[in-house]
This record gives sequence, C-alpha cells and structure tokens, in this order.
Amino acid sequence: MPLLKRSPLILRRCHSTTSSTPKLVVGIRKEDPSRTWERRAPLTPDAVHRLVKSTGVDVLIQDCERRAFYASDYVKAGAQVHKTLEPAHIVLGIKETPINQVLTAPVISPWTSKPVPRTHLMFSHTVKGQPYNMQLLSEFLAAPSRPDPHLLPRLIDYELLTDDAGKRTVGFGWFAGGQYRPTVYVVPLVNIRSVAGALETLAALSQALLQQGVASPFLVRLNDRQLETMTSPYPSRPAHASTSYTP
Repeated sequence: MPLLKRSPLILRRCHSTTSSTPKLVVGIRKEDPSRTWERRAPLTPDAVHRLVKSTGVDVLIQDCERRAFYASDYVKAGAQVHKTLEPAHIVLGIKETPINQVLTAPVISPWTSKPVPRTHLMFSHTVKGQPYNMQLLSEFLAAPSRPDPHLLPRLIDYELLTDDAGKRTVGFGWFAGGQYRPTVYVVPLVNIRSVAGALETLAALSQALLQQGVASPFLVRLNDRQLETMTSPYPSRPAHASTSYTP
C-alpha cells in the first residue's frame, strides 16, 4: 500500500477513539467477474490490520470468491464486508473497474462534512490512449451530469506512480501473470513461483498456431485456472471456510 504509507499524517487526522466520529473510508473492490483468473488483492489482511490499528480509518471490502484471501481474513483484520463500497472515499482495485461499477458521486468529507471527490486506484490502462478503455476514462472527466469540476472523481493509475528518479514504484512483480507449480503435490499459495505473463503468452501462442493447423508443445494446460484435479492450487472454497489469519 505505497500511496497510503506516504500520507500517514493525513490518515491520522481521522483517528478517534469515538466510534461515532466520521472516519476516512477505504474500500477494496472485487475485480471484474469476467476476469476469472484474477486472484490478486490491492491490500493483504495484514496491511488492512496495520491500516485500521495505526490510522483509525474504516476499511470496507467487497466479497470475491476468487480473491487469494478470504473475506473472513479481512474481517478478522478489522474490515467490514460491504456490497457496493458507496461510503468509500478511496476505492482500491487491481485492474479496470467495470463501467457499471465505477462510483463517480462525491462523498462527504470526514473533516469538513462537505462533498469531496472520490478517489480510485487501479491499473486503468488508459495512459496510452487505449481505445477500449476510453469509456472508462470518460467517467473521470467533466460531463453535463457533473458540472462542478472540483467534485469530479479522481483516478490514480499505479502505472504512473514513480519515485524521485522517475522509476515506477508499483508494477508487476514475481507473483503476477502465469504460475509454475510442480504437479505431484499441492503447493501453498505463498510458495507460488511466477514469471509475469510468460505462460499466458505461450498458451495464447499455442491456440493461435492450432487455428492454423499447427500443433505445438505449448498445448499442455499451462494455466492454473484450468486445473480441476487434486493438484489444483485453487480448490473450491466451502461456504464457511476457516482461515489462518491472526491479528
């Protein structure tokens, strides 16, 4: 949570021992349902626990059965499950928010009790002018339905967060993209070894070649989300699964 760590004084302004005092609200949204492979989360339960305890903010989370962490992990860490995240001042996600789920309405400031813009953080894939995401970008621009430019929702793209030397501070790490796991035993999630996008690229190449009548060694099941056997790292979750998180 690099952005939040950079502004501890701002967050602490909302800290209070009185539960009725308005607080800054951070929301963790679920990812696009069509991205069946997306299991990443912008904050871990440990990060949420530190955030709640050290700054006094409220954290809301949308339930998502594909997420690497159970919703109950976040609840134990101090978060609350919320269906829409409408009270959130800051909404955190990984990839693009579906258009019909982008919250654009202003929210009430916990400091001034006046409307303030809502802030969204994500990899929006808009900075290069990607045509397929221009509609998403337009949700953050002036429109007749949003006449006050001071209350327009704010978009912070992880891709544009840099240090003083201009180097990106948030990007794809070792755990992003395709995964490699031995097939003879189940490997815990924390031991995943990954190379970003490599297996996805090979799998896509195999399908492209197959359409041309060419078989390739890459036709094997490279993608973990396709596994349905006991060796699958993502078994179906029971309705009331226990968790291992301890605050």
